[in-house]
Amino acid sequence: MADRIQAINAHRPRIKLGRTTNMDELVAFIARSTGLNESGRRQVLLELRDAVIYFNRQGQTM
Repeated sequence: MADRIQAINAHRPRIKLGRTTNMDELVAFIARSTGLNESGRRQVLLELRDAVIYFNRQGQTM
């Protein structure tokens, strides 16, 4: 099984990652398409982050 995993890793496509966005940039992006004020957008993002962490810890995917 380990040989198969090593073979898959050796031949799978690689994704070149760009830079990571920050909270301010994400809030500004969402601001263009919602009617929420800045603090409301931040609160929604924080709740979403907490929900993802919670469900992932429960073993559920998002």
